[in-house]
Amino acid sequence: MATRRFAVALLSVFMAVASSAANKDLEKDITMVSYEQGWLDSEGTLVLKNNSSEEVKI
Repeated sequence: MATRRFAVALLSVFMAVASSAANKDLEKDITMVSYEQGWLDSEGTLVLKNNSSEEVKI
């Protein structure tokens, strides 16, 4: 019974976070321009375009 309550609580928290993230309009802020990776390359090249006025730090 306690396991079921914990699972329901965890699912509720996950759904709340997911719905909060879905309400934000981030689709147009950062877009992927291209991605290149060679056949035997372990690292690829990802090009992103920042359409917002905020600086993106990695």
